[in-house]
Parts: sequence; structure tokens; C-alpha cells
Amino acid sequence: MPKLFAVVLAVVVLAAVPFEAAADPGTKAANTLSNVLFGWTNCPKAVADEVGKGEKNPARGILGVFTGAFMCGANVAATYAAVGIDILTLPWGDNVLPPAALASGKPPLTLKE
Repeated sequence: MPKLFAVVLAVVVLAAVPFEAAADPGTKAANTLSNVLFGWTNCPKAVADEVGKGEKNPARGILGVFTGAFMCGANVAATYAAVGIDILTLPWGDNVLPPAALASGKPPLTLKE
């Protein structure tokens, strides 16, 4: 039941966020900076989640220390991979199309022959 609640809550929260906010360069830059600064905080949570699975079985709790470390690495790697992608896709200098280019029917880039 808690998983279903979490999924429903995630859908409601994501549906409430306007799509324009995700495209805003300032918001994207702030999100990227937040991931850089706080991405490591996935580690204690991952270990605690894995150790907590051993509530009824102490051996599973001890194993959770090792699987938690693995999950920590996977979570942090995914977070910092997303940071790399965000940095590459942030609007820098000339890679932003002017509004006139978006409004015209012509493609913004053409190949020269």
C-alpha cells in the first residue's frame, strides 16, 4: 500500500509542475547545482534502507551494509551522470535559439553542400 501511495503522490506532484519551469535555464541550473552539492546524501539513505530490510532476519541486516554500499554507488553515479547531461544541455551562449527562429516555419539549422 505505501508503494501505491508513493506512486500516486509522485504523479500528482509531477502533474502539478508546469512544463515551462523545467525548460527555464535558471531552474535547470539550480537543480544541477543542488544535485552536485547534495547528491552524496543518497548514501546514508541507501544503506539505511538496505539494513532496514533485515528487521526480521539479522543476517539480511548485516548483508544490507554491503548491498547498501552498492546501492549508494548506483544512486550517486546516476545523480552525477544526470549532472553531466544537465551541464551539456544548459543553454550556454550561442546554443539558444532566438524566439524568431522558433516562430518561423524554417528549420533553425541547414546543412551546407
